Amino acid sequence: VGRTSLLTSECGAQVLEVRGYSLHPSFNSRTLDSDLAVVEVASEFGQGIHLTPFILPACLPSVQDPSLYRPGMTGFVSGFGIQSENATSLSSTLQTGQTVSTEN
Repeated sequence: VGRTSLLTSECGAQVLEVRGYSLHPSFNSRTLDSDLAVVEVASEFGQGIHLTPFILPACLPSVQDPSLYRPGMTGFVSGFGIQSENATSLSSTLQTGQTVSTEN
């Protein structure tokens, strides 16, 4: 975590072990709909992610307070995914974008 490029080493990046993951229940590997997972990670010493000004937790909606996330709200996304429908490889540079939330 903490990298903005897959091609270079970066100060502050952390190498972690994946301990487990949960895919979105509606994930479709053919269309990539609901391409989202929660990943459990730990350092080689069993610790979690060290939070810094550049490494922060993602805010996920709460079932107890759904009013925090309503359709039409602005959100931000980031990742090393494909950049077009016909792409055959992932971006080597972290991509970010602004989006508007919709209903499930």
